[in-house]
Amino acid sequence: MSTSTEALSRQVTARYLVLMVLAITASVVTVLAGLPRMSVLAATAVVWLLLGVSTHTWPTIDIGVGVSAERIVEGDRVNVEVTAASQARVDWLEMTIETPSDLSPVDGIDRAVISLRPGEQMGVRFPMEAPRWGVASPQRLRCTVRDRFGLYVSRRVISLDLPVRIHPSDRSIDVMIASTRTRARVGNHRAIQRGDGCEYADLRPWTPGDRWRDINWRVSQRRNAPWVSDRHPDRASDIILLIDSGQGLGKGADSTLHVAVRAAIALTDGHLGAHDRVGLLDAGRQIRWYRPRMGRLQQRMLLDALLDTQAELGLGARRAADLPLGSIDSEATIIALTPLLDPAPVSLVLDIAAHGHDVALLWCQPDVDRIRQPLGITAQLARRLWDLERDLWRRRIDQAGIPVASWDGEDPLGTIVGLLDRRRTISRAGGS
Repeated sequence: MSTSTEALSRQVTARYLVLMVLAITASVVTVLAGLPRMSVLAATAVVWLLLGVSTHTWPTIDIGVGVSAERIVEGDRVNVEVTAASQARVDWLEMTIETPSDLSPVDGIDRAVISLRPGEQMGVRFPMEAPRWGVASPQRLRCTVRDRFGLYVSRRVISLDLPVRIHPSDRSIDVMIASTRTRARVGNHRAIQRGDGCEYADLRPWTPGDRWRDINWRVSQRRNAPWVSDRHPDRASDIILLIDSGQGLGKGADSTLHVAVRAAIALTDGHLGAHDRVGLLDAGRQIRWYRPRMGRLQQRMLLDALLDTQAELGLGARRAADLPLGSIDSEATIIALTPLLDPAPVSLVLDIAAHGHDVALLWCQPDVDRIRQPLGITAQLARRLWDLERDLWRRRIDQAGIPVASWDGEDPLGTIVGLLDRRRTISRAGGS
């Protein structure tokens, strides 16, 4: 919670000036024009002013602002909690909170009016809704203090920095991509190599050095010779998520970046839960590189990095030489998440694959018909040509043996990742 004890600005109100002018004018008219009735008006204004001046003291108010939760799920609510305390009496304290579009007041309630007794502390809650994922913070709190007679006003504007990290609503859905290059760590992926494990691989004749417990006694009895069962060990893998934030299309939940981040978060949760090491490589205008690690600390770090991801349109990374590929193990699997809006990410993915890395591409494209605005005939023709170009870019990736699957953010992601795994299997079989 942030606390502010800065002094409020001190001013007289328009009512004070009106009463002052009214008292002076009525007194002058009473004396010069001889109208005794105007003296009543002058006396009323003077009494009002005297009561207000004699009873008023400029208050010092301590304001504390906090949020009920630093992490919420998209669509949930968070309370902006404001506490106010004063050693003097406060008859009118008006508080108005300003928030960005990512945090909207529930039912439009962004204003509250309270009064404080001497030494009293009172709290006010402003419920906020989070319509989309990201990082949002209340911007400003405007405080206005008025006295009982409305003659004096004090104001203060408090700048707020209370970031709330809003997670996508489908974080409970975690997915994994099948890893063909595993490491010598116990995990949940079936290794291509054979050794100790639960997954049956094949039968072969016994050779010196094989353990007796690996002998398949039923097959050995039928063949009158010792045969052993080979198995696939369960191993862990390194997963690198390559986010293309240098380009984007659409806004809010219909944006390509929104779809890519949702997929990245689901893959992060799935693979870290399977004891894999997961890293993040943001290939936007500024390269952000998070080395693959395991554990809950890595999960929180990657989640914060993904929520902070913004579409920064610009050149970005265009070649594999622009990326820290030397820090990536050759056994790692790179999953590229890109909307394929221009040829640059195509060349980048092909260049990475040419360096010998295992690459798969998830084409993040939401429902384009929902994003597009009504276009004229010329714009429609240009859009059709652009769609044809994107299809050509995808064919280039397919011809290079890199598996591709598209996700619009609506279909179950697990189904799309399963399709991507099957295409990777077919691609490896064709390559071998």
